[in-house]
Amino acid sequence: MLALIALLSLSSEAVLFAQDNMFRMGYTTGTFVDVDIKDANAAMDMWGKEMAAKEGWTGLSALYEDLDQLVRDFNDKKIDIAVMRTNEYYKIKDKVEASLGFGHVISGKRTSKYLLLGTADSAATGIKDLKGKKISVIKGDDIAMIYLNTVLLSSGLPEAKRYFADVSLTRKPSQAVLDVFFGRSDGAVVLESSFDTIAELNPQIKQKLKILSMSPGLIAGINIFRKDLSDSYKEKVFQYGAKLGENPRGRQILTLFKLDAVYRLKEEDLNPTMDFIARYERLKTGRR
Repeated sequence: MLALIALLSLSSEAVLFAQDNMFRMGYTTGTFVDVDIKDANAAMDMWGKEMAAKEGWTGLSALYEDLDQLVRDFNDKKIDIAVMRTNEYYKIKDKVEASLGFGHVISGKRTSKYLLLGTADSAATGIKDLKGKKISVIKGDDIAMIYLNTVLLSSGLPEAKRYFADVSLTRKPSQAVLDVFFGRSDGAVVLESSFDTIAELNPQIKQKLKILSMSPGLIAGINIFRKDLSDSYKEKVFQYGAKLGENPRGRQILTLFKLDAVYRLKEEDLNPTMDFIARYERLKTGRR
């Protein structure tokens, strides 16, 4: 979702660097968290075709439910750019020849922190006090679950499905927060930016809820280029991504995905998140 937006905003000049008169992109279903997949797919498809059509080019995009199929198509050069969640990239990084594309800016920050919330009037001071309780998490947010399970495993506790009585999957961050606010859940995991936005609309939220733990800054979404694409093509993509908010259509897409902007992602930016996921994988197998 996140970096895909910038790519679909390319003008005809950037599209001229595409091969075989095609602009080929694939993205996983996991890309869409807290966004209606039909709305997002329609908006991006319309924008991509509109931009490509200016020079008579064909813009192609494909939604992948199977990550392995995306890898095969990427390696077979059926797609040039792939968009996915960072945990998905962690799984495939050794299976593809790729270079990094964009990261995203949310609430002025290049990384996002996850919060574990509880009620202010409860005796709970940490995750150990939520054993056998109900917790709410955004459906499809695998990074949130990795954070939650890392907190549990690093405390010597089992993963969420075994530790809590119920892990309730909600469609929106507001629903997860309000579940705790109204006592329907004992805890929730949401992005700090989402929590702050919800609390601005209802100041009582921060009075009634408390933060039990917070993740380090993480990058949740990523896009990659095929490594054999020309540097000039990739440079044009970066240039136009930087101008995403300068036109009405770009601002519309940024608003849909709750982004401020995108930026050129480097290995040193991504490494802390990859290390965090690697730590979770070690904890799962009993290694610290």
